[in-house]
Order: sequence, then C-alpha cells, then structure tokens
Amino acid sequence: MKTTTSLFILICFLIFGCAEKEKEMTEVKVPDLVDRELFFGNPDKIQVRISPDGKYFSYRALVNNVMNIWVAPIENPESAQPITNDTLRGIQAYQWSYKSGNILYAQDKGGDENWHVHLVDVESKTDTDLTPQEEIIGADGKPITDPNTGQIVRPRADILSVSRENPEEILIQINNSDPSNMDVYKVDLNTHKMKLVLKDESFLQILPDNLYNIRLATRTNPAGGQIVYKYNNDKWEEYFRVPQEDMLTFGFFGFDKNNQNAYMIDSRDRDKAALYTLNLETDEKKVIAENEKSDIADILVHPTTYEVEAYATNYLRKEWVPLTEEAKGNLDYLSTFKEGELTVHFRSTDNNTWILSYDSPQEYLKYYKYDLQAKKAEFLVASKPEFDDVPLANMYPVEIESRDGYKLSFSTSLYPKNWMLMVEPPNQHQPCCWSMADLGVEIILDSTVYTNGWPIGGM
Repeated sequence: MKTTTSLFILICFLIFGCAEKEKEMTEVKVPDLVDRELFFGNPDKIQVRISPDGKYFSYRALVNNVMNIWVAPIENPESAQPITNDTLRGIQAYQWSYKSGNILYAQDKGGDENWHVHLVDVESKTDTDLTPQEEIIGADGKPITDPNTGQIVRPRADILSVSRENPEEILIQINNSDPSNMDVYKVDLNTHKMKLVLKDESFLQILPDNLYNIRLATRTNPAGGQIVYKYNNDKWEEYFRVPQEDMLTFGFFGFDKNNQNAYMIDSRDRDKAALYTLNLETDEKKVIAENEKSDIADILVHPTTYEVEAYATNYLRKEWVPLTEEAKGNLDYLSTFKEGELTVHFRSTDNNTWILSYDSPQEYLKYYKYDLQAKKAEFLVASKPEFDDVPLANMYPVEIESRDGYKLSFSTSLYPKNWMLMVEPPNQHQPCCWSMADLGVEIILDSTVYTNGWPIGGM
C-alpha cells in the first residue's frame, strides 16, 4: 500500500509539473526551424581551387540543377562561367593540371562509376576524353560483358598523379586490359597519347614520386593489415607490414624535392600517429612531427621545395605548429584573421596566393584568398550564402577525466536556460517538459553527461 501511494504521488507530481511547464513554454519564443533542404541540398559553390599560375579560381556549382565546373579570373570572382556541361549525374571532383589553363576531372555515365578522365581548356572550353575506351577485350578476343545484365563492361580510369615537375603529362590508372587491375599509364596532355608505365598486380595503392617514377605500393594482407612493397630494378620487393590496428593511421603523402624520402604518417609501435620521412635508399626513418595527445591531422607542404612547413594536431581543436619562420609568420596572421579551424586548400606555384577556409560551428563553409606578399586575407566566396541569416549553435571542446583516470575529449553545445526540451521518461507514455536549467545541462562539465534529459553516466 505504501509503495502504491508513493507511486501515485510521483505520477501526480509529474503531471502537474508538466502542466506548469507547458504554461511556461507558451511564453518562450521557439527558434524557427531551418529548412532541411538548406542543410542537405547542393551548395551554391564547393571545392574552390586556384590555378597553379594564380590566374584563375574555380569551383563546382549548378548548371540547370546539375553540378559542373565554373572558372573566373582570380581578381574578378563575379565573372565566373561554366566550362563543362554535364547533364546527368554531375561532376563529383576535379583538379587543375600544371599545364597552364587546363582542368582535369573524372566522369562516369549516369552513375555507373566507370570513370573517364577528361581534360578541359578553360579558355576555349574544349573538353577531351583522355580515356575514351568503351570496352575491355577478354582472352577470347571479345568485349567482356556483365554476367548479370549482359551489357559490355566499360573501363574505369582514375587520376594517379599530377606533378609540377612534369606539367605536360599526368599518370592515370585504367582497367582496360583486366577489370580487376588498374594499370598505370602516362598521358601526354598535348597529343593525348597513352603509354603503359606499369601493370597492376592487385595493389591497393601505387605511389610514384615527383618525376613519375614508381616507388612504392600497398596490398591487402590476407592475415589482416597491409603489406608495403618497394619497386627496385623493375620488380616488387616486400618492404614492411602494417598491422590491422594501424591501418587507419598509416599512409604516404608524397616525396621530398630529391625524391629520396617519402613522407609517411605512421602509428606502428606508438600510441599516436607521427609524421616521418622514410629514406628509400637507406631505409632510415626520421620523425618530423609528433604529439603526445593527438595524431598528426594535417600538413603544409611548400609547392616547389616540397618541404613540410607546418603540421596540425586535432585534440580539442585543430591547431597548427609551424616548422619554419616563414610559416610561423603566415600562420600567426591567419590565426588572428578569423575565428575557426584553418585549412589551407591550395597554393599557387609562386606560393603567393592561397585558398583557405575556417571550420566554425556557427558559420557555414566560406572560402578566403590570402596574398602572402601583402600579408592580407580577404573573403572570396560562400558555399551557401543563405546560412548568413541562420543562427547556428556554438560548440565547445571539453576535456573530462573518467573514473579510471583517463582523459576524455568531446564537443558539446550549450543551450539557453529558458529553452524547453520535450522528453519521454522511462516507463511513461506522456512526454514531459523541462527547461535546460532543470535538466542540469549547466553542470555538464562537472559530473554528468545528459541525453534526452536523462543521465547516461557519471564521469
């Protein structure tokens, strides 16, 4: 009887409490909902790039509701014009070649993901398919067909490497001889002729240096992880192995100026991934950058010397650490120019013009231009200008200590105390409402993390 009475009193308390809170809610201004199309629809402009000669900037934007590539002089962004006219799936990605005034992109047929590599002249808008092959010839001399549909299988091509040291050529991979293997070809951007460089052997990744010499490759290890191979005297030799637990924090990121050292992110035999140089002649491995709390998250490489000038960590926030005096001066200025986490997307060959963005929870993606000689940054274009009028909640990085003594990092958004939150308590079908202050959100940094108004654990 005592238990029943207590339960009755508790239910009455919750009912009357909800009634009072509902009265309070009528006095609170509820923020307008943001249209989902604004969040999930196509951006106005995305993937802003700069040409290597610094003359043009480019981006992807809609043409008749289909994503295409637009180009404008860097000094006159408002004059941008589309240089492609895709009418099906839209162009997913592109990049500038180092041949002046030319852009490269890959495109399939209506979503079949059998990509062809295209070259576009930005002045004449001439679009050339560099990999026009439409069939793969099998051992019987006939085109290979899909066993399920009977349709002819189209080759798939990807851009492997674009180098400042060889501006008139690029490396591509294409499965035009075997659907399972992406052979490496060198393509002349003037004659559009292809020359076989290397037959693929089921590699995950093939790595050429800045002169297009094939140096390294990776392959899946059947026992787990990866196997790294070195290319010596026209044959592959096993170099070393990467365990399964280190696969997500391992990778190569280009070569230095003399092509002797590969840049490598590696977490083997350590807790956090560090940035190394790996000398392919002596096998010497040297640490360039490391951090006890975070993996190396980003690097800044000079466009012509290929020197690593700075690196970034991302523990609570993305933070840049300069390795040269010039980089320090640039990063010091850029850190004060605007709030947010800096990303340097592209730099001109003369290193004078940079394309930047700042990641901020209270602002949708915007791009900026930085003039290095003038030490001046300025706004370039907004990815979605409509968001300028939308209030977005700030996020705060937090570090807390768990009961077993470990440091935990996360981000949280804090709401005004007079906002209301509808929740459904356990074993109760009638939702109730509490203010954020009632829920204890203000003590989130003290002991308890809340979700839907109920504690999920003490820290």
